[in-house]
Amino acid sequence: NLLPVAPPLPPMRPNPPDYAQSLAHFKRKGTAIQARIMATMDRGDLQPSQLEVAGLNLTRSFHAALQLGDVNLMHNEIGWIQGLLHNHDIPQEGLRRFIFAYRDAAVDLLGDECQPVLDWLNEACTRMAENEVVVE
Repeated sequence: NLLPVAPPLPPMRPNPPDYAQSLAHFKRKGTAIQARIMATMDRGDLQPSQLEVAGLNLTRSFHAALQLGDVNLMHNEIGWIQGLLHNHDIPQEGLRRFIFAYRDAAVDLLGDECQPVLDWLNEACTRMAENEVVVE
């Protein structure tokens, strides 16, 4: 045993107050966002099952990021979705369409109560429209 005593844990940082409100509202609307995407998105090369998996994982990741108090953790999720598309030989355009559809559904269904989520989605869409890589 190299350390006779475990080092102390860093102090817990409370989540921003708007994150708790956003999480509660997002939990109520997440299923509706997924349903909207499934009903309205031009799937292109995405199979319905792939779209469902991507949407469920993105929604779960937003839940986790809001609970942890940092939506910037979502950059890793985009990387996971990019890997999913690559493994199924689906062009990256599918990711762009999916993120834009998710953003559009979120804007319509979430409103100002989920501003951290909307801000992140808007930034991701802006970067994708400018052909920038979202994963950092």
